[in-house]
Amino acid sequence: MTRSLRRRIWESLAAMSFARAVQVGYVFILVPILLSQWGVEIYGEWLILSAIASFGALTNFGMFTASAVEISLAVGAGDRESASKISATALAAGIAFVAAVLLMAWIGLSFVDPRVLLGVHAIPLHDVVVVTMLSLASVVLTVFVPVLSAPVSVTIGNALATVAAAIIRVVELIVIAGAVYAGGGPVSVAAVLVASVCLSILVHVALARYWVPWLSLDLRRFDAATLRRLVRPSLAQFLLYISVNIFIIQVPRIILGHMAGASAVAAFGVTVTYTRAARTLATLFSQSLQTETTRAYAEKRHDVVIHLTEGFCQTQLWASLAAMVGLMLLGHPIFSIWTHGKIAFDFWLCLVLGIGFIIGAYGDAVLSVLLGINRILAPALVHLCGTAVAVVLAVPAIASFGVSGMAAVLVIPEILTAAVAVWVFCELLDLPLKAFVFQSVHWPVGLIRRELDRLAGFLFKRTN
Repeated sequence: MTRSLRRRIWESLAAMSFARAVQVGYVFILVPILLSQWGVEIYGEWLILSAIASFGALTNFGMFTASAVEISLAVGAGDRESASKISATALAAGIAFVAAVLLMAWIGLSFVDPRVLLGVHAIPLHDVVVVTMLSLASVVLTVFVPVLSAPVSVTIGNALATVAAAIIRVVELIVIAGAVYAGGGPVSVAAVLVASVCLSILVHVALARYWVPWLSLDLRRFDAATLRRLVRPSLAQFLLYISVNIFIIQVPRIILGHMAGASAVAAFGVTVTYTRAARTLATLFSQSLQTETTRAYAEKRHDVVIHLTEGFCQTQLWASLAAMVGLMLLGHPIFSIWTHGKIAFDFWLCLVLGIGFIIGAYGDAVLSVLLGINRILAPALVHLCGTAVAVVLAVPAIASFGVSGMAAVLVIPEILTAAVAVWVFCELLDLPLKAFVFQSVHWPVGLIRRELDRLAGFLFKRTN
């Protein structure tokens, strides 16, 4: 591992640590603010509208995430012409997709009563329409960010772009808090989210122009052949995205809302939010270094890819276990303080979700590598099928065992996807499956000791 790679790794880890701290703080601060100012009913309806708006991410069609990966691979291989052509093609396609989805949503809301359709009663009809459209806009506009950030991340590492995004998130939280305490409702919060995404796009454009001046974003470079070539990897990215970010998260909330009401959605949503925060902390390592595995793969340094992936798996498995144990031990005071006593801590719900998230954190480590090289079709199909089974089983599970029963069936896709992801990775790099699994679940004491020794040596040289 070269010193430049190690430096980028530590910079990325530091930046992602800051970003994850911001993300976790965002969740822990925003939830009690909204609950205290809006109440459980409006907060639950806000979650339902947000869940519906999240379907706008379907405009991604996987095209922009897959394009970002291809841009990263092209930049890593030194192919500037391909990187510019893919960037222009993705941006042109993004403009068309965003415009089409917003237009179709506006037409659809003009002919139906969303309050009746979604079971929303506390939020006025006009506000429901406005919140849905603004929330949808905040979702679909994010498709431009990965395309703009990919060349910057490969060129200088992803630390700068990550810190910039985190700072924007902090500003967003401050503005939302101010708006809510000033009497603002869901419309105000949705408007802030749109402004935040627009600011993020502008910042990433500026970073790309400064650090990658050779990159052309001229839409006239749109290439139909490049678009067709992206269909297969885009399909895989699309399937995984909708399965992970919509079906497994948002559909259960909608089902629960129809069967148990907005208050049950609020309780389930808060528990999922806090357990996902623990998983988010655990996935810090692999997500912050995904760019480095992509770059190493493009440069055909497979030994680096394997070494980093084993470290990802070890770190995330044990970090997620530690985070979930901490959450289980401190669950009662956390829920009591941060929800102002409005949401009770459900031990069994948290335990079941925690088991799924520990398994998922291990799988995420391998998936992050496969995502970075566009080799995720098989895991995506398995996750989608597993999620479909879980969603079908959710209805009888809720009826028989309550919310915890639904949480239990949602573990199914986590187990299946982790298993298939490991198999694909081993096949791709010609690794023995059992040997990799054994190595990847070790307590990462060796990794920690090596890096601490290097850090100590670096500090000793600096002080002498």
